[in-house]
Amino acid sequence: MARLIEIVQTLSGKGSVAMTDVTRDPAMWQPICALLIFAAAYVLFVIEKWNRSLVALGGALLALALGLFPLKAGFASYFSGQLLLLLVSMYVISVCLHQTGLLAAAASAIVRKTRARPMAIALWLSLLAALGAALTDALVVIAALTPLSLETAKRLRLSPMPLLVGQIMSACIGGGATLLGSGHSRIIGAAASGSFLHYAAALAPLMALLLLIVLLAVRLLYGRKLLASEANKRELLALQPHDQLAERSVTLPSLLIGLLVLAALLLSGWLGWQAAYIAAAGAAALAAVQYREWLAPLRSRDYRTALRTVSDSGLIFYFGLLIMAGALGWTGVGRFLADRALELSQGSVPLLSLLTLWLSTLGGAVLEHVPLAAAAATVVQDMGRQLQQAGIGSADPLWWALSAGISLGGGATLLSSYAGMAAAGMASAQSAGFRHVDYVKAALPLSLLLLLVASLYFKLFLL
Repeated sequence: MARLIEIVQTLSGKGSVAMTDVTRDPAMWQPICALLIFAAAYVLFVIEKWNRSLVALGGALLALALGLFPLKAGFASYFSGQLLLLLVSMYVISVCLHQTGLLAAAASAIVRKTRARPMAIALWLSLLAALGAALTDALVVIAALTPLSLETAKRLRLSPMPLLVGQIMSACIGGGATLLGSGHSRIIGAAASGSFLHYAAALAPLMALLLLIVLLAVRLLYGRKLLASEANKRELLALQPHDQLAERSVTLPSLLIGLLVLAALLLSGWLGWQAAYIAAAGAAALAAVQYREWLAPLRSRDYRTALRTVSDSGLIFYFGLLIMAGALGWTGVGRFLADRALELSQGSVPLLSLLTLWLSTLGGAVLEHVPLAAAAATVVQDMGRQLQQAGIGSADPLWWALSAGISLGGGATLLSSYAGMAAAGMASAQSAGFRHVDYVKAALPLSLLLLLVASLYFKLFLL
């Protein structure tokens, strides 16, 4: 313990500053500027007045122009090209799998299998949302399932609230179970340098337990409200699953490639393959199978759509975001916060992990997940390095707590997760009566319960 405190005091700058060249400036203007740039970009992300890719790129260029992120040394220390490749590749994979219509067809099949019983539909679609989010992307899953949920509620003359509450919370939970399901999970997984299987082995059992609680809560909260007439059920059963599928020449190869990518990611630790390269190979193969859809804007000279596709891929956004987050690390902001956390906890990994879990849940409820994860990752990386130098233990529980907390926070409100915002937007467009305040009344208390269960699980099994 004394060794850790000595290291923290040395790195905090008592006597000599040993962080980076830029932090030796006695004026200390660089960390302040880096923090202001990131905070300003964060606010602009939230208000969504300007394109987020342009905002991220502008913040990155400003950080580079001010010397807050030196090109050579900064990219070598705080910028992960593999992470950028992984994020963009997973976007391509998610879009390609979405275009096959497999998720929508599965949802339609569930409706028919349950004979249009509302509660059974709500539970099965929530389960599908969690599984789909764990294997593809939470946003893609919600984008595929929400229209069907709204149509189901409309035809059954019911409120969409029970269906959407279960699906959004389940998608957020499922997205945190693996490195595939959400942007923040991918960022954390790459920063922690853990394998796909190692990450899933730690968090998947916890997320499965939390999912079970969500399903039970949906049953208890809405069991008596989800009642529909037989006439309305027959109208819903008219939907055919095969109508949702793309052409067989696209669907079958895409499904096979998706399964191969999943298998390779599961075995990546044993095979010694990098997840980014596996995802890139899968994305290239899927794009080749669906080349007509990808080339259609160029063939029709619809360059605006082509540019929108590049923007939606996250390439520019993640590039700028990683540079801004890197500036926080390079100028010593991340290390400063890590030092304070270590001093507060006296180097106790269990206490640090629980603190990280609760703070990240709070942050995940009100802040956008991807920039939150990018900023928090620099802090956890610095804490991990100092714990390793002190010989106290592994920083893995900190990474698990960060990922689990952001996932739990994402289901508490509709403000921070893209999945929640997408569902709210689609419901609003159809005037479906899905209000944020009604969602929070159900989701916030449930999220607090999930946080307590997660804290107990961490204490018993992960710390």
